[in-house]
Amino acid sequence: MRIFLIMILWVVFVDCKAQLNIGQTMKQGNRLLSEKKYIEAIDTFDSILKQDTINSDAYFSRAVCKTYIGKNTEAIADYNQCLILNPKKTEAFVN
Repeated sequence: MRIFLIMILWVVFVDCKAQLNIGQTMKQGNRLLSEKKYIEAIDTFDSILKQDTINSDAYFSRAVCKTYIGKNTEAIADYNQCLILNPKKTEAFVN
């Protein structure tokens, strides 16, 4: 029983640490987006989506970057995925 409890606590700890890392990486990606470093930002959002495939904010921000560099078909796919994951993300409808 003790080992089971320790394992549960470890999983919770690791998950919390991963979520913190994703949050920091998301901030970095948004900073790159605001600095108009779109390719670097896309790479950053790609790394987030490798860890968290249901992160609608990462899909949205990556779509914005792709729009700015003219990859409209890819941007539309990301906006659509964002809306599938979070139908209330109204900004994705506008873009």
